[in-house]
Amino acid sequence: MSDRRGVLRRAASIPATALLAMAFAIIMIATFISHAHAVDALKLRFGENDGAQRIVLELSEPAPYRVFTLENPYRVVIDLPEVNWRFSAPKPPSGAISAVRFGLFQPGRSRMVLDLKGPARVANSFVLEARGARPARLVIDLTSQSREAFANSAGWPSDARLVANPPTPRPKPARIGGPRPLVVALDPGHGGIDPGAMKGGVVEKELVLLFSRELKAELEATDRYRVVMTRDSDVYVPLRERVERARRARADLFFSVHADAVEVGDAHGASVYTLSEAASDREAAELAAQENLSDVIAGVRLTHEDDDVARVLIDLVQRETMIESQRFAKGLVKSLDSSIGVLETRPLRSAGFRVLKAPDVPSALLEIGFLSSKTDLERMQKSEWRKRAVSAVVAAIDNWAAKRARSASH
Repeated sequence: MSDRRGVLRRAASIPATALLAMAFAIIMIATFISHAHAVDALKLRFGENDGAQRIVLELSEPAPYRVFTLENPYRVVIDLPEVNWRFSAPKPPSGAISAVRFGLFQPGRSRMVLDLKGPARVANSFVLEARGARPARLVIDLTSQSREAFANSAGWPSDARLVANPPTPRPKPARIGGPRPLVVALDPGHGGIDPGAMKGGVVEKELVLLFSRELKAELEATDRYRVVMTRDSDVYVPLRERVERARRARADLFFSVHADAVEVGDAHGASVYTLSEAASDREAAELAAQENLSDVIAGVRLTHEDDDVARVLIDLVQRETMIESQRFAKGLVKSLDSSIGVLETRPLRSAGFRVLKAPDVPSALLEIGFLSSKTDLERMQKSEWRKRAVSAVVAAIDNWAAKRARSASH
């Protein structure tokens, strides 16, 4: 007790001006420390993405966030850690947003408010890591919504925490294309005796099976799709049998998943392939030849396979299948590019992949990344990255299926 009294007596003897100076110095130091690690908000952009109004906030580094809607008036609220705003509020273009406000909401937290012209739904939100010359970005898509639906979903969130890429609430949508759910055949590449590419302890057959299972779960959660897997364990399935399993299931779409690797160069990013008799380029031809060796690795006879591929390719030219495959592939590249990034040079290619030869099922092959790239290798092992990639694939399938349904109705 005597020690405490001594401390109090000494504190009381310090002049008030000195105490104020000390307090001011402590506040300035604390402010400096907090701002030394603050994220910079560099630029705010507006655009469109498949009918949605897109808001892109460029950041100096990825940051956790939360987004929610409030009514009276209609607005979207975006909370971030304390950031340094490096731009002036731009005037929104014609669309759902009437005005933008932002600033420090409370110590350690910044807030941006998008004033809306009417009720709108946050259809999607995610953070992209910096890639090349492009900085990290917070992306938010808004679509129109009824007043009743907005009122039911708006309100202050119960959890005040900021998290990296929080799940975007999705209403349960109607099935696309009629009462029957579309059937998607997922084909995790390789398996069993055929490991595929290997790098740093990561094996392609295991990685793509994990990705395909996560994609299956996300597709089925929409209640719009029935998903069949050409393999759901570490077994080898011949390439022809993979196609036949999809056809027996009456699949509306065949989707093969792989992870590439190159011996030379630093290629990185996702890429999409469709079937063609003539490869789009030398790299596509080499990849197709490599993937087509899967049956050889497993010791499967390939009697008459080449003639069969040639016959099917002729049929494909005469059918709508090739057009639908290309249409889906183009939409997939666009969706992936806005989410995880794609191969910088020719992300959409074509070659004679045996596994894409079903004459009556639109088919595409996705290389989710390069095991030979250190960046891609690290990303593909992160569940958060795979979640963004899966969401991009689901969005692409949704868009393709909706356009296909509209074409069929005309």
